[in-house]
Amino acid sequence: MRAISMLLALALAVQASALRVTVFGGSGFIGQRVCQQLTEAGCDVVSCSRSGRPADAGGAWADAVEWASADASVDDLAPAVAGSDAVVSVVGGFKAGKASPTGTADIPLLFATVSDEDQELYRAANGPPNARIAAAAKDAACSRFAYCHVAADVENAIAGGIPGYFRGKGEALEAIVGAYGADAFVVAPSSVTASRSDPLAKALDSPLAKFAVSANAFVGNIGYRGEDLVTKVALTPPVAVDDVAAVLAAAARDAAGFVPATERATRRLDPDNTDAYGGPTSREYVVTARFVDGTTGIREAAAKVSR
Repeated sequence: MRAISMLLALALAVQASALRVTVFGGSGFIGQRVCQQLTEAGCDVVSCSRSGRPADAGGAWADAVEWASADASVDDLAPAVAGSDAVVSVVGGFKAGKASPTGTADIPLLFATVSDEDQELYRAANGPPNARIAAAAKDAACSRFAYCHVAADVENAIAGGIPGYFRGKGEALEAIVGAYGADAFVVAPSSVTASRSDPLAKALDSPLAKFAVSANAFVGNIGYRGEDLVTKVALTPPVAVDDVAAVLAAAARDAAGFVPATERATRRLDPDNTDAYGGPTSREYVVTARFVDGTTGIREAAAKVSR
């Protein structure tokens, strides 16, 4: 009897000490994988999204998640973060509610609609919701915040073509770092694919593609303009969604202590200032946070947290 009582007490203690994590955007492509990895690691998980539980979320992990419905742009977020130790946000979008490009086929979609109205929609889908999430998490005394952003190379290469999207992403990042300082954890993929065996990822991981990347860098280094970033981004393999999710989940569990705070500089359009011809100028934005940036960085971090 005594042994049974001790085991029961231990089980209750473990249950009481389980980390509680709120995942905003948990019903999406990346968010579902984050929720799954967190539940399988023993965390209590709340997913908060406009759609609630998605139809394709099945299995024991999905049954263990508390699926909440709320619009981060307008609704009260306090109930979703109450009692949580950490918050993960993969909220954002440009088309079909995606937080980031999930393959090179998505890039033309970004450029297909370049009206001022569309750019404002891109900004509004990325900046204000994440600013409200960060504020709610801070008010609820959530200890950790992890955010799915976008790789620096991508922002530097194509931000001028889709300024609304990157302005929104920048506003989100600034709000999160404003709330959590250099302890904010930022995972920044260039593009995300469903599987590590994705044919495009394999092709861009090939020796020929790697040679092309090196050649682009070499030619840039001997010139005055540097390597061509659009070419570099086009030749960068997408990162598997499970790797992105693994790093975000590890950050929420405080299991990514090997990632230090670093300074990241990117350049994008500054719509508040114009040049001599009336067009927007660009300026450099410098942010300090715990960045895991780009395919190589995410793959390396995922390998460490999976050991």
